Amino acid sequence: MLLLGALCAAGSFLSLHGPHRLKPHALRPPELVARGWRNIPSIVALVSEDDVEAAVEKAEKLWAQALEARKRADRLSNEAESVAEEVSLSAQQQTEKLDNTSKFSLSLLQDAQSTIDASLEVGQLVSQAVDAAEEAEQLEREAEAALLDVEAAIAQHEIDFPDSSA
Repeated sequence: MLLLGALCAAGSFLSLHGPHRLKPHALRPPELVARGWRNIPSIVALVSEDDVEAAVEKAEKLWAQALEARKRADRLSNEAESVAEEVSLSAQQQTEKLDNTSKFSLSLLQDAQSTIDASLEVGQLVSQAVDAAEEAEQLEREAEAALLDVEAAIAQHEIDFPDSSA
């Protein structure tokens, strides 16, 4: 945007004063001139078909990564749900054993410990699923931005090369 504004301003300047009165730094944006960037040539880049293809490939890659992250999050979530159901059933069985026995035994303690360990595993799986879902959401935002870049690149390519679409 800054370069476009500078070029428009330079065009207005040229129409008023003619090219013979320009100093080498007259076409530079004022903030670059203030920093001493007077002798750096202006660069105007056209958006080629290769640029558009690269933007499309980047968007496709990001969407593929987002899809994989979403699948991973779903898989982890399903796994956590399955393990949670097993833990719930095991905890219920442990509770029934404790209610039906009058003696406390080491085997009851070991069974309870295995249920607690499985419960911790559920927590880890849920945490991993949440992380994967957040990663998927971030990748989806980046992919959406890449799609906007593709649309902008196509529009600019049509401006830069109006005959290429025919």
